[in-house]
Amino acid sequence: MNNMTSDARARLDRMASYLAADPENMTLLADTAWAAYEAGERDLASELVSRASHAVPPTPRLRNLALLLAIADNRLEEADALALSLLAESPGDPGLLYDRAWIAALERRFAAANALLTPEAAAASAEARAFKVRLLHHVHAYDEALGWGEEMIAKGHLEPALLGALALVAMDADQPALARSYAEAGAGGAEAELTLGLFAIEEGAANIALSRFDAALTAQPAHPRAWAGRGLALLSLGDPAGASAALEKAARLFETHLGTWVALGWARLIAGDRSASRAAFAQAVAIDDNFGEGHGGLAVLDILDGDAEGGTRHAKLAARLDRAGLGAMLAHILLAEGQGKAEVAERIWRQALGAPIGENGQTLEQAVAVLARSGGRR
Repeated sequence: MNNMTSDARARLDRMASYLAADPENMTLLADTAWAAYEAGERDLASELVSRASHAVPPTPRLRNLALLLAIADNRLEEADALALSLLAESPGDPGLLYDRAWIAALERRFAAANALLTPEAAAASAEARAFKVRLLHHVHAYDEALGWGEEMIAKGHLEPALLGALALVAMDADQPALARSYAEAGAGGAEAELTLGLFAIEEGAANIALSRFDAALTAQPAHPRAWAGRGLALLSLGDPAGASAALEKAARLFETHLGTWVALGWARLIAGDRSASRAAFAQAVAIDDNFGEGHGGLAVLDILDGDAEGGTRHAKLAARLDRAGLGAMLAHILLAEGQGKAEVAERIWRQALGAPIGENGQTLEQAVAVLARSGGRR
């Protein structure tokens, strides 16, 4: 238990003892409810809010807590209604605007969330400043996100969360020098560690990358890109089973990031689990039938399973959609050199695992890393 959690728990215990001595004191009850929330005791906080609301008309402070509890419990429609009612009494309140933007983001309505988080509300707290960058990132407004961040930094805001969020934007905006500078300045935060991990992967330092991704996940356990990075690092270190588990976590958190589903398909195939590999490639195709890498993976699997006709069909489609794609390239090699024989294709596939693929000399693991990082970004 860290000091912050320990302090919150001690405060809750103290407030609960006061409330036990004076159970009809509504101010004390509200204070105890907030203490319970801050200590992570959401069920107790909800119980106390309900108890107070049955005794007296709920105050804005109690409704604000009810709003936060509704968000935590994923009761988003109820949470938004509470936020709107509170905003009617306190128009322009930056905290409530932040809450509404957060609710919209949880519903994956990122453009709406960005519109809700006004510049004034976004500048009001460190949390909101980083969130604004992330929202602009989600809607691919890279230049605006970087401009906003530079404006905040010029005003003296150098929070690790802001710097880390900016590092990821710069990375996706193909500004690696800027990304590295932000990440190094914000080292220790989840997104900064994630960015430094991505650089380590590119530099072939898989062990360093793994430690960076693990640091990011310690700070933010449900960060999909950190899970994807961890998977890529494990794949580079020769652990395709561990890589598959991490990439599956990333794919399910992302939901529709095509590159991660395809990377999962390759990791599972390298691990020898063809059935699970096929399911991942099929999921990518189900998300977007025009993503060539999904068909390329299915082509390779068909060929390895002795279905030359299915492999040829998928390979032609993959090549038409993306001639330079990893799956299309591998399928072409297997078809041309394996002559439709599953056992020959299997031998060629095993040889391909450690050999450079394509004109740029990438290994299969390196090609998969590129796919997971950028392929089919959604």
